Amino acid sequence: MIKTLAALSNFLRAVVSVVVASVLGLGVWLGYRAMHAHELELAKKERELQASLEQIDTLNKQIATQQVEIERLNTIRKLLKVDHRIAEIVVLDQWPSDDKKQVVTRFQFTEVDGQGRPLAEPREFRILGDVVYIDAWVAKFKDEYVEQGDPLRGTSLCIFRRLFGEFQEPNDGYALDPVGSRPVAYSPGDEMSDLEKQVWSHFWEIANDPSWADKLGIRSVHGDAPSIKLQKGRVYRIRLRASGGLDIPPSEPAEPKGDESL
Repeated sequence: MIKTLAALSNFLRAVVSVVVASVLGLGVWLGYRAMHAHELELAKKERELQASLEQIDTLNKQIATQQVEIERLNTIRKLLKVDHRIAEIVVLDQWPSDDKKQVVTRFQFTEVDGQGRPLAEPREFRILGDVVYIDAWVAKFKDEYVEQGDPLRGTSLCIFRRLFGEFQEPNDGYALDPVGSRPVAYSPGDEMSDLEKQVWSHFWEIANDPSWADKLGIRSVHGDAPSIKLQKGRVYRIRLRASGGLDIPPSEPAEPKGDESL
């Protein structure tokens, strides 16, 4: 009996030991699993965070690149719209012609700088009628030169050839800048560049020679003859855009006689 009880006690102790060991082992395994799962979750979050940071960095680089491009395009847009005020016509008087069928118009033509300051003495002309044509030669350079603000090709070049009224033949008009000469607006005191010499001396040859025009960076070279109906007591400002030809905005009343700007 005693031996039986002893054996039973030993068995129970063994069972208890196994159970305790199992419980401890399970606890250790569960603890390790929980800790490992936490580490895995942290690693996953770190990877997600790193991916998000890389994505943000990529987006920031894209935004920076796009901002540079936006600024470049804005600069191009502004440069292409730059207006250069290059001449003024001030209508001094108008009166009926001898046959009473038309009017005679007397006006001053003055080449000016961007602030409207005269670059030469005003020249006075008379035409039959009230519509005047401003005959000019214009050389327009390729957009990339305008965009970059190239010192020689950053704006169109223009030379005034003649003025004539609607009832005059162009050949009978008033000569302005002689062929081959440097326009007043491009004469700050230094010598003409080789580019200017070629443009002004060989204008029509360049117009008929694509390879020559391409070598000079010219995209378009041609005559331009805008016209305007003149009214007594008004001033008409002639402008040249960096990328294009001549334009004449709506006129304004002339300043009082005696003002130095006339």
